Amino acid sequence: MYQTLNYLNKLQTYPEAMDEGLECEVLLTNSSLAHEYALMVLAELEDEDEKRLLVIELEKHKKAYFIARNKLSKINPDRLSSLENSLTQQKVALRDSDRVLH
Repeated sequence: MYQTLNYLNKLQTYPEAMDEGLECEVLLTNSSLAHEYALMVLAELEDEDEKRLLVIELEKHKKAYFIARNKLSKINPDRLSSLENSLTQQKVALRDSDRVLH
């Protein structure tokens, strides 16, 4: 998560420095973590309409993730592997934590 914030800060400060690989990394990270948080929220929802809306959002995050993943696999497969390992660890930590969603 902090890595994503660093990328976003760099992109805002030096937009000309953004390249396609970095753009894919940011999209992959954001969509992966947003999907994970949405799953956590979904587990707590009781209202069926809210659940349906959240499922639509989950699909959007999933689609964005795989678009970015496919591009990054062609640009830098080693970075993709490293990033996915890191994201897996972060998601496991999120699931195992006792944090309250804000």
